[in-house]
Amino acid sequence: MTDDPLLSVRNLEKHYPITEGVLSRQVGAARAVDGISFDIAKGETVGLVGESGCGKSTAASSIIRLEEPTGGEVIFNGDRASSATTANDERSNDVTEFDDERLKAFRRDAQMIFQDPSSSFDPRQTIGGSIAEPLEVHGMNDRARRRAIVENLLEDVGLAAAEYDRYPHEFSGGQKQRIALARALVLNPDLVIADEPVSALDVSIRAEILSLIDDLQDRYGLSMLFISHDMSVIRDVCDRVAVMYLGEIVEIAPTGEIFSNPQHPYTEALLSAIPTPDPRSTREDIELKGKVPSPTNPPAGCSFHTRCHRVIQPDEYDLEQSHWRALLTFRDEVAEGTVDVEKTRQALGADAAGDGDDEGASDAAVKRQLRTNFDLPETLSDREAEGTLTEALDHLLGGEDDRAGELLSTTFTTPCEGTEPALTDRGTDHQAACFLTESEQSFREPVGVRTD
Repeated sequence: MTDDPLLSVRNLEKHYPITEGVLSRQVGAARAVDGISFDIAKGETVGLVGESGCGKSTAASSIIRLEEPTGGEVIFNGDRASSATTANDERSNDVTEFDDERLKAFRRDAQMIFQDPSSSFDPRQTIGGSIAEPLEVHGMNDRARRRAIVENLLEDVGLAAAEYDRYPHEFSGGQKQRIALARALVLNPDLVIADEPVSALDVSIRAEILSLIDDLQDRYGLSMLFISHDMSVIRDVCDRVAVMYLGEIVEIAPTGEIFSNPQHPYTEALLSAIPTPDPRSTREDIELKGKVPSPTNPPAGCSFHTRCHRVIQPDEYDLEQSHWRALLTFRDEVAEGTVDVEKTRQALGADAAGDGDDEGASDAAVKRQLRTNFDLPETLSDREAEGTLTEALDHLLGGEDDRAGELLSTTFTTPCEGTEPALTDRGTDHQAACFLTESEQSFREPVGVRTD
């Protein structure tokens, strides 16, 4: 890998407008990608990982301009000329500013592999014709030469040259993904963006395709952006990993560093989700609780604080971390008016009636049930916090939901919701966006992920 990146993504945004009314007046936006930045060096594979809906695929399609970005820059080949520019062309190498001619040239150097190869092939066209089509689009009119190139590529991806004239429905899922690889490589690109290329395949076929991708990358000197929600796949194929949550990159580091020393709680949760085949493992899996925020209305401060298992407590409280998480979840639900006291009372009353008790549920029983519903203990260890919680429960049972929400929201606050954390250096080419300091790492329990 060279020092100069092949691709530099800077503050890339993709927002989808939300409109209403006859005039389609914009009233908001869904922030699918909200200002991400990273580099890909020549010959490097960077993994973009996160759960479904975090914006990974939208980022990929915006980088290659299958969708028009809302903002930011995508610098290809830095300040050097590429096939997208001429040696005397002083225009910007920002892909977001390319006209049609330069964009077409750029796509000779950057290709994409899609998650579902079946939907990306024309069922009425032979696979040889599908692979050869980019050559024809970019000016290669010699049919015999096109066929020779495609037949050679088919053999490179583990298929036979004689399969040139067969149709997509005649191939299995794994074979179709091999064909998709051949089509992505036919123009000899510098960069390949692979969007979940193995997520729909069986485990055994997945391993074959990943091995093939690795071999082809070495053979053709490719740079790659590899998108996946599967951390075990990312570990096998990537040099560096960028972790994405709610449209933002929250951590980026070399793969080994991510797996051995995660610095963001969301990364820890992703690593915890990797299955372990060792029955003797004592690893405690991390269960994310709390509300999943919407990209149309992201929370203030750290976007992960509504689900974070290590959300920071203010100095005045000393609670078990799981109880603090439960308390904030309860606070948010009360503030949004989604805690239904009467429904809880009726459910308890129905259970009591089934046991022959016609008196219904008492206030004390309802309070206990609400605590159980939100994983709150019978009594919080911090006396002041317990007093506030008890008062809020009294307001709820008295029908004063607004007072309960206001009391909880003004009393139980966290630094994580005050200011948005920036990506900061954690050493060894490692950056993370989290307010937890090194001194606060002492209560972090290891996720128990093996790196061998």
